[in-house]
Amino acid sequence: MPHTDEQLTTTAERALQSWELDITKLTLVSRSENVVFKVEQKTKPNYALRLHRPGYNTLNELNAECAWTDALNQAGVRTPGNRKTTSNKHYAQVALAETDEELQVGLIEWFDGASLGSLIQDADDDAMFDYFRQFGTIIAQSHNQAVAWKPPAGFTRRRWDADGLMGENPLWGQFWLAPQLNAAQAALLMATRAKIHALLTDYGESEGESEGESEAGFSLIHADLHPWNLLVDDTGIILIDFDDCGYSWHLYDIAVALYNYRDHTQFAEIRDALIEGYRALRPTGGLTLDLLPMFFLIRSLVWLGWINGRPELLDDTQVQIHTQVVCDTAQAFMDNK
Repeated sequence: MPHTDEQLTTTAERALQSWELDITKLTLVSRSENVVFKVEQKTKPNYALRLHRPGYNTLNELNAECAWTDALNQAGVRTPGNRKTTSNKHYAQVALAETDEELQVGLIEWFDGASLGSLIQDADDDAMFDYFRQFGTIIAQSHNQAVAWKPPAGFTRRRWDADGLMGENPLWGQFWLAPQLNAAQAALLMATRAKIHALLTDYGESEGESEGESEAGFSLIHADLHPWNLLVDDTGIILIDFDDCGYSWHLYDIAVALYNYRDHTQFAEIRDALIEGYRALRPTGGLTLDLLPMFFLIRSLVWLGWINGRPELLDDTQVQIHTQVVCDTAQAFMDNK
């Protein structure tokens, strides 16, 4: 959201009137998909106030996110608890200061733990592999809960299926229209999109506890489960940021978890540690690991669409480097198919 910090702070202060809190400090901590403020009180708990990006999730989808995170907590997978407004709603509707733009604003528990990503960066090999085993266990727990869970009536979340990821109008935007692409690159990514869409359609959407190794696990997933979206404190691991959660392949969660390590010199050991942790709790879960490189490419492509839909977050140098890597990877993928 390309607005000033002052506008956002005024909007947050206005939104907080929908909750009964004893606030001592309000701090802007993040401007990305959503705008996040830390809300401190005289006595804990503290909270994260989230100003949700207009047009991404509907109110029904946001309420569904709360339903799932509450259910995960009940199943023993820790997520930030949702604090309802004084009118017993999960979200307040507030006009952005100095504009007519209406935002959905929610309040969730604040945790002071370190991100798993930062801990991995500072870990020696043994500790790093142990973190990835724990990571795999957490992913398996979330998949087990999702497969077994019956969502409430009216539950609505997006589908990261063949169309949602690689359709003609994917959820994160038409990446082949990115302005930094030349004509040849755009044509390559269009052909890659069509090929992956066909492969995902053939892969299928098997769901259930008993799928075999050759079948696709498909259910509600986090869909942005990289290590910086897990917090670690003295009591364990907390999953955060369910803004993108929806229905997709379990392998997509795995690919996102490993994505930033795909060029690591010890990638094979990292992958094996995560899968070991995953299969300790989900031994029959279908993960066709030979498709992992394709899911890495999918993540690269959808990220290109995501960042080009958010010009206020663009780092031109980073995007140019990413674009070249995507095109090189797509060319290699097409050459091998």
